[in-house]
Amino acid sequence: MPHGKRKSFPCPKRSPTYSKIAAWCSPASRRSAALLGLLAALTGIYLASWTGNPVYDGAASVVIGLLLGGTAIFIAQETKGLLVGEAASREVVQTLNEIVARVEHVEHVN
Repeated sequence: MPHGKRKSFPCPKRSPTYSKIAAWCSPASRRSAALLGLLAALTGIYLASWTGNPVYDGAASVVIGLLLGGTAIFIAQETKGLLVGEAASREVVQTLNEIVARVEHVEHVN
């Protein structure tokens, strides 16, 4: 393969549920979760000061904790996939072996 051309490899197939979760965990969605947390905090503080009942502040804290926990779980799952890696398809492995085998000083590719 010439240096100027790149070949794209197909992404591994994932379940529809995983795709929805991955889309939710995009950076824009994480910012949305942060904004929801700020909105919950603002609402809780406002209601607590308006009514004089601190339960609203506590409830907002619980909502923020659930948002943070849920976001952390999904980010951890995605990070694990990036750290551990996924097996490459046979097509990808074959293409890489062909590319490496053409290098001048390579004697053998396993």
